Amino acid sequence: MIDQVFDAAPYLTDEQRIKSIKAKLFIQHDFVELALKRMKRLANLEEHEERENLIITGDSGAGKSTIAERFRDTFPCLCDPDSDANVVPVIYVSLPARPTLAGLCSEILDVLMEPRKDSTPERQLVQSVLKLLRTVGTRVLIIDEMQDMQRARPTEKEVLRNFIKSVGAKCNLSLVLVGMPDLLSVISASRQLSRRFDILASPPWKYDERGSNLLYHLEPMLLLKHPSNLADDRKMGEWIFDRSEGTLGDTLKILRLAAEHAIRTGEERITMKTLNAIDFTRFTKRSEVGMRKTGLVKSGK
Repeated sequence: MIDQVFDAAPYLTDEQRIKSIKAKLFIQHDFVELALKRMKRLANLEEHEERENLIITGDSGAGKSTIAERFRDTFPCLCDPDSDANVVPVIYVSLPARPTLAGLCSEILDVLMEPRKDSTPERQLVQSVLKLLRTVGTRVLIIDEMQDMQRARPTEKEVLRNFIKSVGAKCNLSLVLVGMPDLLSVISASRQLSRRFDILASPPWKYDERGSNLLYHLEPMLLLKHPSNLADDRKMGEWIFDRSEGTLGDTLKILRLAAEHAIRTGEERITMKTLNAIDFTRFTKRSEVGMRKTGLVKSGK
């Protein structure tokens, strides 16, 4: 049970608290610690050691991209006095929505602020990327949104797979591929490629000891004046993780909505009444509505 609320709560106005609740948070939990530890190991491999590669996967809203960005930020660019180029130990990019090798190379060149012409041939883009990755001493290349690779044409998928196979050896770096579970089918299509990657899958949240611990640490961030005891209330905990479908992103969304409602109504604590009053639709229903609006799914009669 939480006996004390966040110390700043009594000294902030309602609007200040609501604004603070909505601010972007980095939530440190067991999967975050494990993923960061595994990536740090990749970054610290000696030059003579065999490169290792990692896949980080989980559903939308699991916090995968936030983890990758956090890791990148712990390895900033360094000035190398013996070279004209800075040292860039970790590079983080996203696979373009239109997944092509030329598009991926362009993303990497943009991060490295390397000028190029729009008409630059793909082969030349690849050579520029390989040369620059070696020059700046990149140890870990993180590619996010890798599930989008499944939307590429078959020939383009093979080209991307071949690049992923070769870039590590050619540049002596480790690869971290990040994305939703669909990326596993894309990578497993090449047995040789899939064997090169360890897989780290984000487990869904549910009301157990792990989930209760998460709620315990999140509650003080809601800045309410009275304790809600979310960690100890099974009914509320199960409701929250059921509606969030086990994702951290939607768990935070539910808690933010509930906390704002509790502040505006003067209740200053979250109860089942609060949860039932908020306007929240689970992800699967939001997706279904979105697909119907775009005509991808026909409405039933």
